[in-house]
Amino acid sequence: MYSPYEAFIGCQAALTNQCVKALLAAVEFYAGLLDPRPDLAVPARSVKVPYVWWW
Repeated sequence: MYSPYEAFIGCQAALTNQCVKALLAAVEFYAGLLDPRPDLAVPARSVKVPYVWWW
């Protein structure tokens, strides 16, 4: 038997899934942007202002 709530629940699940994926992508992007480790040309401890939260 068809339930009228199946479509609504499926839509909400898909929307929640997309929102979580977008949130995780943004967190990963900003974490990569603020991570001082990939920049090996400049020691991170010499540049204190942007990375003070890291140390």
